[in-house]
Amino acid sequence: VAIDSPFGAGYVGRVALYGGKAVATSSGAQRFFVQDGVVYHHILDPKTGAPAQSGLASVTVIDDSGLVADALSTALFVAGEEDAARILETRFPDAAAILVTDDGAVRVIGEVDFTPEA
Repeated sequence: VAIDSPFGAGYVGRVALYGGKAVATSSGAQRFFVQDGVVYHHILDPKTGAPAQSGLASVTVIDDSGLVADALSTALFVAGEEDAARILETRFPDAAAILVTDDGAVRVIGEVDFTPEA
């Protein structure tokens, strides 16, 4: 499964899924608008009610459950890189994630067959 780049055309990389795994991605790159030079996307931080500004541009989660993957990808997007890693490692050790930061760095957490785009 190819993971779209949150920065426009192209891909971050590909994930190979085995054994009935599910994949879900959350990103502000598809649903947003710009007003007065500010980008507003659809993933809201429940603490502020405003679009999440976590330092992450995209979060992809791989899990046995599509429901869990979808919910986690959004929650981890809001949480930010360090909290996302801690949440996965302590509460969802069987899940994996690919985090893309606002500056384009890619971080893989957990066991996943991920091939970065060259």
